[in-house]
Amino acid sequence: MKRKDSKNIHWNDVWTLPLYLDTHSGTYAWSKDNVMALMFNYRDRIPVDIKKDIIDSINGKEDIYWAGVWRKNGTEFYLEDKYVFCVRGWGHLIGAGAMNLEEDEAQRIQDEFIEYIYSRLSK
Repeated sequence: MKRKDSKNIHWNDVWTLPLYLDTHSGTYAWSKDNVMALMFNYRDRIPVDIKKDIIDSINGKEDIYWAGVWRKNGTEFYLEDKYVFCVRGWGHLIGAGAMNLEEDEAQRIQDEFIEYIYSRLSK
């Protein structure tokens, strides 16, 4: 059975701020409520201080000047042409053991989160 009140769900109901970096792997960022939010590029070994700056920007703690232009493609974020991270949590949105949302509602919520992140990084 699908949730009846899904039209009232805001991205921050899913990915509650502040996000935090997984100190064990350093690859993932999680929401306050332990929902996976971001997965950083692990192949290029992005420095921890850059990951923390990204998370601080998303959390609204500070405006950071980025040397380069952020762009997004679907759930992926790039600084110039370098892949940096992607948004995670789709399984939490649509999974039967989680929120169990219809795909169109899940897409709306995820897209709003992506737009919020982009607005914070593009300042």
